[in-house]
Amino acid sequence: DVVRLIREASAGDLIKHTVSCSHTLSRSRDQPHCGACSQCVGRRFATLVAGCSDDEDPPSGYRKDVILGERESTEERTLVESFVRHAQAIDQATDDEITMSPEAIRAIRGLTPVAASEAADKLVDLHRRHAREVGEVIDRQLGLHASAVRRRTVPGTCLLRLAIEDEQPPSPAAVGDTTESR
Repeated sequence: DVVRLIREASAGDLIKHTVSCSHTLSRSRDQPHCGACSQCVGRRFATLVAGCSDDEDPPSGYRKDVILGERESTEERTLVESFVRHAQAIDQATDDEITMSPEAIRAIRGLTPVAASEAADKLVDLHRRHAREVGEVIDRQLGLHASAVRRRTVPGTCLLRLAIEDEQPPSPAAVGDTTESR
């Protein structure tokens, strides 16, 4: 929402000057974003769903491509898998399932000036918009990179592959000779 508001105010050119990365000590002037932390993933999805151009949020400003970059560590893979799986779960959840989580209950209670039912509705709306927008970005990126994903020329641990595959496919050597089954 914030990125969209910035662009609607004709200030999209300012986005490239902002930094969201949590790894501030390891950033450089040319690449202020690691592309692996939750802040970078959230930022990149926000700029992509808002329709930012490469001039407004340059992909080169990320050390790791958020969408196609290899996730070397278990922590990096878990982070992007959790981000995507959470959106997918919210997309399929009922309103009650969303509002009855301990985190949601705490958030609803924290909105004391607002009636609980109104706060719950706003929380559901926020989660549903987030899930929808994550799905839109993934669908758009899958369209852009369909051949590379199909051919598996992008890393098996990149966000797009992790979003659509439950397990890593077997290597050609593991598939082996199929002449026995003939």
